[in-house]
Amino acid sequence: MRDDRVNADVMPPQAPAPHARQQAPVRSAGGRRRATPAPEAPGTAEATPELSLNAAEKLFAAHGFESTSVRAIASEAGVNLGTLHYYWGSKNGLIRAVLERRLKPVLADRKARYESLLRAAGSKPVDIHALLEACLVPALLMPGADTAQRQSFRRLYGQALADPSEAIRAIVDELYDESSRIFLDALRRCCAHLEDDEFYWRLTGILGTLLYSQLGTGRLTRLSRGSFTDEAIEDGLPQLVAFAAAGMMAPSIKRPTGTAPAAAARPGASTRASTRRPRA
Repeated sequence: MRDDRVNADVMPPQAPAPHARQQAPVRSAGGRRRATPAPEAPGTAEATPELSLNAAEKLFAAHGFESTSVRAIASEAGVNLGTLHYYWGSKNGLIRAVLERRLKPVLADRKARYESLLRAAGSKPVDIHALLEACLVPALLMPGADTAQRQSFRRLYGQALADPSEAIRAIVDELYDESSRIFLDALRRCCAHLEDDEFYWRLTGILGTLLYSQLGTGRLTRLSRGSFTDEAIEDGLPQLVAFAAAGMMAPSIKRPTGTAPAAAARPGASTRASTRRPRA
């Protein structure tokens, strides 16, 4: 199977890196052969995995997961295929390592922000603007990162969210689901005026907007003839939050004005009962 497919299970076997130390079988005093110790990791510097992950991240962000071959990553990192196989075993293993390295800190930050808001709100719904900021700031601003790191992460993040392959979806779902459920439950409580189908359709539109803001395609810069750039994301964040909050909090368009709203259903609940006309 080609090495550049996302669903490739194992990288092509290669000879160990030239500088990997080869160990002879170990024998006991009685001459019996004992298990050979695990080989030393290819490369004498601890930076080898980091360099490979940096190269993979750069190419995945620029070209996507499917279009980036393992050979291209090895070439960019200055290592052979055997080195990548040694550390990650497969392309999917490498993709997982790249995503975990960047996404776990972001998602942990999000979760901590959500939980802080929920504790402060107590039994009341959280402020929707604060909730949306808690979702966006860790991913868009990456506190502590410089502009180049933010841009690189935004592209990688967008690729991960937009990739349709089952392998990537499984990795992303595993990493995201815990914090996403906290966000979804909190946002649903903010939008008790909406029936379930309205809530999820509006959320679909908001998520699409946020995803596009992550991709950093530069298309709007071209269409605006250079009068706009999405690189200064810290300036755009308040606009995204205001837009998303206004969309979610806008009045229901299904229910006549003055009609009492139905009780907000929990996320995932059936909408069959909530779509009936209110009793007189």
